[in-house]
Amino acid sequence: MNPYCILTLSKFSDQFQRLINNLYETCPKLSKESIYVVDDGLTESVKIQWPVHYTPGKIPFIFARNFNLGIQQIPPGHDVFFIGDDAVLLTKNGIDKLAGIAYQHPRIGMTAPVISGSVGNYFQQFGVLQKPTLREELQLLPGYNPSLIFIAVYIKRELIDQVGPIPESLVGYGFEDNYFSMKLEKLGYTWAIDPSIIVYHGWGPYSAASSYLRSGQDPTELMEINRKIYKKIQEEAEGSL
Repeated sequence: MNPYCILTLSKFSDQFQRLINNLYETCPKLSKESIYVVDDGLTESVKIQWPVHYTPGKIPFIFARNFNLGIQQIPPGHDVFFIGDDAVLLTKNGIDKLAGIAYQHPRIGMTAPVISGSVGNYFQQFGVLQKPTLREELQLLPGYNPSLIFIAVYIKRELIDQVGPIPESLVGYGFEDNYFSMKLEKLGYTWAIDPSIIVYHGWGPYSAASSYLRSGQDPTELMEINRKIYKKIQEEAEGSL
């Protein structure tokens, strides 16, 4: 089993402080050396208070680009637990548990908790699943979504290396996780959801996309941009088979 690092992308200091406080509370053995942040506007005082690894994000913010930038900072041989800065863990040692599930079978490339709050995969909703469940167990069920949504996700290093960077042509909002899940399937991997691990998703009045909304951007418009771009990426991938 590889060691892991935690990656988040953050613009607003209040959201980041809630997240990092939560990580230290729920992961008692967590080292600051294991936390990597792509900084899109955090205050200097917050970065002094929390001396973890910071990398300046590129402007304008593009999720795919800053996610790729963050992955580049993670040491070789380390898995990655990615969590959005508008989410918090509700399960103590939840990341360790996700890692354990990931290594139960060599074909598992990603594992995810269930989400209390907004999530675009029905089976990632809190209260739906009763046991750790593989993608293949859900494929014939109503509501099946082949994509594992990246609110919080544990990704094995071998999958990261094989998938490579997310296309930075995805300049809007969403579908980066669809791309990663599509590549996972084509590479012969699977994913799993563990309902014993819970993450809360939301910030204040925002159930999702809080950083976009707080920045005055319209995530609905940005999602439509990425929907069209991803459709072309998907068609090209299918045409290359």
